[in-house]
Amino acid sequence: MTTGTYRAINSVQIVGTLLPSAIASSVSTNAAKFNQNETNQFTLSYGTGSGQSDSFVYMYRTLAGGANETLDLYDGSTPTPDIVDVFGDVIAFRKIKLFRIEMVANSDGTTASTGCVIGNAATNVQTLWFGGTTPTQSLVSGGVPFCQGDAAGKTVDATNRNVKITNSDATNKLTYLLTMAGTTA
Repeated sequence: MTTGTYRAINSVQIVGTLLPSAIASSVSTNAAKFNQNETNQFTLSYGTGSGQSDSFVYMYRTLAGGANETLDLYDGSTPTPDIVDVFGDVIAFRKIKLFRIEMVANSDGTTASTGCVIGNAATNVQTLWFGGTTPTQSLVSGGVPFCQGDAAGKTVDATNRNVKITNSDATNKLTYLLTMAGTTA
């Protein structure tokens, strides 16, 4: 890849009608309508400097009920299947600039996991943008995706490499979309 852009867009929209508490009909001339939008965008252009990324991951991963896996961002070879970039090549990050996980429906139509936990790998913890070395973030089915990142990124090396993903549902499998951006140099 010689050019490209990674863009993460978060948006919130609230639309509705507020009626005075004593009025039960939206026909009232006293009704207040509101439409609020807020959007922020995080963009990385192609390259290896600040605000840039030369490697992009977009892959679906599955964990059995109660299972976990440790993603090795340093060499990408664990777990199986490997962590691969958008071209299918095993990825070895040296800086992680964006990390995102979204729980998605199981492609086979089976009941999806009720949640997952991100963080707290057993060794060589990559803390991402968490504080401390053992924090975690829980996601619930149908909830907001987990997304962290910044232009400078976090160093990935032999001692800061592993991110653990745990299926917190003991019975149902978890399918999640893993998207990452960073540099390999």
